[in-house]
Amino acid sequence: MKKIFTILFMLHFMFMYPQSGLLNGTGYAPDFTVTDLNGTSHSLYSYLDSGYVVVLDFLSITCGHCIMHTPGIMNSYTTNGPNIGMGSNNTARFIGLEVNASTDSLAVLSYVNNYNIQFPIANDIVPYALNYQMTYTPTFYIIYPDRTYTTICFNCVTPTSSSQIESLLDNAISAWPPIYGCTDENAINYDSLANVDDGSCNLTSYTIKTNGMSFSPDTLVCDVGDTINFILGGSHNAVEVDSLTFVSGGSTSNGGFNFGFGANGQFIPTSAQTYYYVCQPHVQAGMVGVIIANIYGCTDPTALNYDNLANVDNGECDYSSYTIETVGMSFIPDTIVCDVGDTINFILGTGHNAVQVSDSTWISAGNTPLLGGFNFGYGSTGYFIPDDCQAYYYVCQPHSQIGMKGVVISHFPPVPGCTDSTAFNYDTLATVDDGSCIAIVTGCTDPAAPNYNPNANIDDGSCV
Repeated sequence: MKKIFTILFMLHFMFMYPQSGLLNGTGYAPDFTVTDLNGTSHSLYSYLDSGYVVVLDFLSITCGHCIMHTPGIMNSYTTNGPNIGMGSNNTARFIGLEVNASTDSLAVLSYVNNYNIQFPIANDIVPYALNYQMTYTPTFYIIYPDRTYTTICFNCVTPTSSSQIESLLDNAISAWPPIYGCTDENAINYDSLANVDDGSCNLTSYTIKTNGMSFSPDTLVCDVGDTINFILGGSHNAVEVDSLTFVSGGSTSNGGFNFGFGANGQFIPTSAQTYYYVCQPHVQAGMVGVIIANIYGCTDPTALNYDNLANVDNGECDYSSYTIETVGMSFIPDTIVCDVGDTINFILGTGHNAVQVSDSTWISAGNTPLLGGFNFGYGSTGYFIPDDCQAYYYVCQPHSQIGMKGVVISHFPPVPGCTDSTAFNYDTLATVDDGSCIAIVTGCTDPAAPNYNPNANIDDGSCV
């Protein structure tokens, strides 16, 4: 295996090209053009723009690991390369890049013939001249049509086998195009076609096993109604206990679930609470666990969609409609804070009305109606929609002197966005900063330019 350190050369090119191919697979792959042993030119972006995934194999023909991995590389090439008649899916193009400056073209041709290499190889390649990092050979870059990329085997040493390299290449190539979905096989919405997890997995089934003197996992957060599978070792049981027994290190069952030694069983939580359990003979050794079962929903009683069974608020409370009723000599609630455009419903008892008044009248406990304000008669039902950002004062006219009055405070709904006027994505309509501000970065924004800056969001005319 060959290790190349050309520090000064590397630094030179790092300063020349702000865009580079990095071993951690971040950013965008820079373009380049090379000529293979047969005199054929190969342009990276030309292949990418044609929709192909491109595999770059930085190699040395004197590198033992390069030779060892060649059968796996060729198998992946046969599967994914342009050899359609041989059953290829024609999704990728492979380019070999020989990095040893002392290797002549005849030696490379001999290497190609000896190992039946069918993809093109260019000789005398300096990785940093192409603006790609490389420490060891072989190093592989798998580059996708959108210019993103991943790397595998940038330190390929035994026991990385030929078959492992083949599998790594095949998996990386098949990741294009990205298919978003749930990639967890344990989820009920597992998508066998997805290759990028989108966080949508619905795990309604969980498994708790025994591992030595522990339950694995020993803490589980789930939904009410999910299935918890217990798979226990021969010397372990799982017995539900109450919280005080759990905290004190006791083992007395509370009458809940009880799975015997070496048993398999299922438990389905039916209420939003924490379920405590222990392995009775090993509780003193700390073999205990908890299952936290939740119901997600709106926990605010004033919201339209309030869920009295929910114990965890899901942030989806709906406050677009409110109701004011009369109870005794009071409006309930007597103060509402809402958004402009929300609906305020009045349900009045037979001896009460609701009349909008001015703020001075409200403060003095008067009952003179405000000209043009809302006015709901005795025992009536009706609704009012605030159309401005202000406080709307109202009273029950016959009972204003004893304090039967209320107020509706209406605000404009918050508009999240970037409120920093110096930011690239400044939103003039935003009223609440949501942390999304992006600093202005000037530079070349053309991906085809050698000095393309992937971080730039305003072109400064410097593209060459």
